[in-house]
Amino acid sequence: MFGRSKSPTPKATFDDDAALEALGYKPSFKREFTNIATISFAFSIMGMCSSIATTFDTPMLYAAGPASAVWCWILGATMCLTLGASIAEIVSAFPTAGGLYTASAALVPKRFRAPVGFTVGWLNLLGQVAGVSSTEFGLSRMILAAAVIGT
Repeated sequence: MFGRSKSPTPKATFDDDAALEALGYKPSFKREFTNIATISFAFSIMGMCSSIATTFDTPMLYAAGPASAVWCWILGATMCLTLGASIAEIVSAFPTAGGLYTASAALVPKRFRAPVGFTVGWLNLLGQVAGVSSTEFGLSRMILAAAVIGT
């Protein structure tokens, strides 16, 4: 039968504050979220649902049709999840706000820390700009489609 799981002993739990102090940081992260914060985060993520639909026509129009759309999404989703899981594992080892920079500084030799940090920062900015611009491009295509249908 299904039994209740026992809570871990204090020795078995991982203390984030101790890990931060070992890294030389003073713990200051508030580790609680209110209901409104959780709901607002969920709504900010839901914007991705509408922008995903704008990418369906690219494989169908320019590649091999519906089969390419299915396989492109399966392959792309698998690669994104693999990359996201590996980055999450690396960054979770360094529980700080600037996980990208802390992880890159810890994973490269000292002489490459400055150029790698510079590259990571610019690639992060490029990714943010590309994400916003691609979403706006999809929105403009939806508005154009609505205008064409309406006339």
